[in-house]
Amino acid sequence: MGDHWEQLLDLSVDEAGAEERLQEVRNWLRTNGWTKADPDACKVYFETRPADAFGPRTGDCYAFVAKRDLYHAGDGAGGPVCRRCGTELPLMSVISRISDWDQGGAEPLLTCTECSWTALLGDWKISSCMAVAHLASLTTPGRTSPTR
Repeated sequence: MGDHWEQLLDLSVDEAGAEERLQEVRNWLRTNGWTKADPDACKVYFETRPADAFGPRTGDCYAFVAKRDLYHAGDGAGGPVCRRCGTELPLMSVISRISDWDQGGAEPLLTCTECSWTALLGDWKISSCMAVAHLASLTTPGRTSPTR
């Protein structure tokens, strides 16, 4: 059994605005009881960013990251799922395009093989897939640290 975490990625934020947006999101979550400052709560994989523990409304922990990176949900990554018909594209069919995006290229435009729906990767259902973003909030459901 491997690690798994949930991710909230803001694909609309560029590198210049990532730190400011991180502070806005973190402050809103803290003010509204979703998180509380707790640098020892978890260490997902960005030691430079202290984590927040879930606040009184939740449990476990969050880590906030204002850094361009390739994000994925841990074990069991799958392909993007079409929002129109539900078809999942095989991950291997898009992995090179995601890699190009990760290396500084443009976000890939994908077309569903079943219904021909076309959209940027971030507009597909990507909860089990991968994406490149400048801002992320990572959560570890069901435990206090993904490193334990």
